[in-house]
Amino acid sequence: MNLYSGSVRRLLDSWPGKRRFGIYRFLPLFFVLGAALEFSMINWTVGETNFWGIMPAGVSWGQYSKFLASAMLAMMAGSQAVHLYYKPLEDLPVYIEREQHPPANQQPKR
Repeated sequence: MNLYSGSVRRLLDSWPGKRRFGIYRFLPLFFVLGAALEFSMINWTVGETNFWGIMPAGVSWGQYSKFLASAMLAMMAGSQAVHLYYKPLEDLPVYIEREQHPPANQQPKR
């Protein structure tokens, strides 16, 4: 079963860099297409709205930045609380010593 036609196959095979870059030879094409999409989303206005002022979900950049700042602050506070409560680095020297000098009856790691 062919997933695409012979003309598409010829077009893909004629793209330069097949031996050296393999499937990655298409990256510049997708980079340019992505840049064009971003440019169009910023500069084209539909009605009174463009995608630069209002994000696709309908959230303004101000609301988004406030949410991002509060989420980052909560994440940092949570990780600090975990480290203060559980103290995961207290026994780190013991683990390093065990790893550097394993018991004689232990099989080597692969």
